[in-house]
Amino acid sequence: MNHITDPVPASLEHWSSLRDRILESAQQVMGSFPVSDRSSPPTWSVVEETECESHVRQSITYEADEDCETTAFICRPHSSTSASMRGILCLHPTNHEHGYRDVVGLSGRPDRNYASELADLGFVTISPSYPQMAAYQPDLRGLGYHSGTMKAIWDNVRALDLLE
Repeated sequence: MNHITDPVPASLEHWSSLRDRILESAQQVMGSFPVSDRSSPPTWSVVEETECESHVRQSITYEADEDCETTAFICRPHSSTSASMRGILCLHPTNHEHGYRDVVGLSGRPDRNYASELADLGFVTISPSYPQMAAYQPDLRGLGYHSGTMKAIWDNVRALDLLE
């Protein structure tokens, strides 16, 4: 038994049924996953580019939703020579002062800069802002979101679409 008192799934069919119930329950709390066109990556632009020791850090904006720009950092290793590099989504901890700046080493907390460290190891990283943290304050209701959590999920999905 698990913490929900359901038996641990013993088969793929049982897991599929349980997964559907979990997804339905989550969407009751967070709102539905957006139905939107993902056939092309979001439009984006570089706001600022900084040369670091082993990587380039780009401050960008991208349009995860129509008329709503999301801010993010992309860290790309200097050694990048291929268009097919491995990419990692780097989410920041709850930090109302620094937000997404935390994971790229701009908050003064060196134990949090894992996006920069992964870029130094050869990965391309993208670190999007989380809704309602620091300066990123989208109008959730106006955009049709039931919660900041679902907006964050959508922003993260579109950030990964951007890396593709």
